[in-house]
Amino acid sequence: DILLEQLLAIWEGVGRIELKAQVLTIKGKTIHCIVKFFLQESDGGLDLSSMVLALLDITEIKRAEEILKRSEARYRAIVEDQTDLICRYLPDGAISFVNDAYARYFGRGAGDFLGLHFLPPMPREEVEKVTDAVQSLSLDRPVCSVEHRVFRGEEERWQQWTHRAIFDAQGRLMERQAVGQDVTERKRMEHDLKRAMEEARAASTYKSEFLAAVSHEVRTPLTAILGLSEHIMDKGGAEEHLPDLGRIHRAGQNLLQLINEILDLSKIEAGKLEIEYSDFNPHALALEMGEMFLANAESKNLAMDWDIAPEVPDWVHGCEARIRQVLYNLLGNAVKFTDQGSITMGLALDSENTLRFQVTDTGIGIEHDKLSAIFDPYAQEGGFVSRKYGGTGLGLAIAKRLVEMMGGTIQAESQKGEGATFTFTAPVKPAVTSKPERKHGKAVLPSLPALRILIAEDDPTNQIIARRYLEDLDHHVTLVSDGRSAVELYEEREFDLVLMDIQMPELSGTEATRRIRKLEAAQDRPRTPILALTADAMKDNRSKFLDAGMDGYAFKPFDFPKLMVQIQGVMVSLGLIPGAADTPRQGADVSLPGENAQAPGHTTAPSPNSELLDVAGAPVARKIWLLGAAIFLEDTPEQVEALAELARNGDAPAVKELAHKLKGAAGNVRAVRMQQLAEEIERAGADNDLDAVRKKAALLREAWDGTAIALQREIQAEQ
Repeated sequence: DILLEQLLAIWEGVGRIELKAQVLTIKGKTIHCIVKFFLQESDGGLDLSSMVLALLDITEIKRAEEILKRSEARYRAIVEDQTDLICRYLPDGAISFVNDAYARYFGRGAGDFLGLHFLPPMPREEVEKVTDAVQSLSLDRPVCSVEHRVFRGEEERWQQWTHRAIFDAQGRLMERQAVGQDVTERKRMEHDLKRAMEEARAASTYKSEFLAAVSHEVRTPLTAILGLSEHIMDKGGAEEHLPDLGRIHRAGQNLLQLINEILDLSKIEAGKLEIEYSDFNPHALALEMGEMFLANAESKNLAMDWDIAPEVPDWVHGCEARIRQVLYNLLGNAVKFTDQGSITMGLALDSENTLRFQVTDTGIGIEHDKLSAIFDPYAQEGGFVSRKYGGTGLGLAIAKRLVEMMGGTIQAESQKGEGATFTFTAPVKPAVTSKPERKHGKAVLPSLPALRILIAEDDPTNQIIARRYLEDLDHHVTLVSDGRSAVELYEEREFDLVLMDIQMPELSGTEATRRIRKLEAAQDRPRTPILALTADAMKDNRSKFLDAGMDGYAFKPFDFPKLMVQIQGVMVSLGLIPGAADTPRQGADVSLPGENAQAPGHTTAPSPNSELLDVAGAPVARKIWLLGAAIFLEDTPEQVEALAELARNGDAPAVKELAHKLKGAAGNVRAVRMQQLAEEIERAGADNDLDAVRKKAALLREAWDGTAIALQREIQAEQ
């Protein structure tokens, strides 16, 4: 009917019609067409005698339109069902679409947003942030994400939006789409977590400070116990009192060990205990650790055996200090809990890059069901063991943590009454440098002149002990009880050395040091060495002492021979007394690998069989030298590695500074080859001759290898 009406309209003068229709083809297929009817024109107008029919097949276009319509319907359904907020907006920012979730979130109808600017109400400072992010979108970077605050009524909320720019085929921006979520709860949780972490860090700091304070308070009376008992024994007290004095001294040492264990565990839990790696000889380490407990074992009629596999390499690169600490605990326990039989120190190669240490005893053993708990802090195998043998139960817990920090494992095997075997592994690498055989040479023991020493110490007992020891060494001692008095006295008189306690009334040791350094600068006085005296063993605080202007630090309880070595090192490093190459006192000979026997002005430490030399008139030279050697063995590997690293990085000023320190330290123990090389490196660093620095640093590492062997032999000879 519609088609007939259109045809009649043509004859009535319309002349042309166009419509869409479905047409059945001769093959019976229905197609979509645009149908055009029109009359041809003649001289007199339209020719009503004939009509033209034109068909345009638009089936594919209709199919594409249907697909697009279904796609848009699916997209709209997906968008409307989304819980995320969705907004589409034109290049000028006008909203063209929002989904129901967006409308519900802001409490309005979806149609109410059309034509509005896409930015919802928000704080002024957030507007610029969002606008800049959106304006930065491009063909190369069409997506951005931004978090910001918005106002929803009177409430401030956090939202996270992802904006995507949509471009046409010619690269023109057509519109942008934004998908957002409310992240207020997440932000609140993040804030709470951050606050909890800050509180945890503060609690950890308080804990460290508490431990440091307790350590200080406990170590102060320990200084008196250990210092006075040792001093009386050294002076030769009444024969009948010597056993009791020995017991007092051993009890004090045990208490000090317990304090150190608690501090070690605290440092491990705080992640502040460091693992340092260096080359070491595992054979020598196993022998040395066993020999350390040999006297205690023999006093109980126990045999001490070694079982070292031949395939264990002579030198490896690993954490010697922590392996030594674990072995110290295991061997100490073995001696403590064994009353008859033997103890065996075993060493084998677990794999190419793993050492296996084993300590076996024939002691009291451990109940099988208790084995899983012995590595827990404060765990001990029953009250009887605790009462009879003592201890905190921290040793094995610390050992386990140390082994795990090195990347190894530790385990125990035992039966009650049948002894125990503790085995742990320690990953190692091949040694950094080879260890060639070396020639032997000579050295001399250093000496200290009589010094004018100012001691700032508030504890009367510590004052007495310090005065006695130092005056026995012919030093002139002046005592004050607080930092303010130390500054005032320093302003009036001259001193060669200041020993400064850290925690004192009136004025702390660090602040007193700062004032002394200002005083020196104002009066153009030469720098006087200042050593901190502290019971604070927490490493984080040591840098504070140096930053205040101190030249070093010594820990309480006082180890006076070690303190004298530290004093000598500082005095030598500052050029206040002669070093190893300057007018040494005559001493006895000893063979030291790695030293040149013909080097002028250099000899080495006295042999253990030679007559002891006096230091400032007191017969303690050999003991001081041995303790200095132990310190040198502990500190030097890290310094040698640091020097090589600085050389590789081309840091000439830092090389010069570190080489200067190493030169003084080597001079203290008469490691003349190392001292000579350190001096040459110091000069090369001052001249910015980095090629020479690198070559000398390699030679220094080789010299250290031989020196370490020699020093270890000397120390072992005294044990």
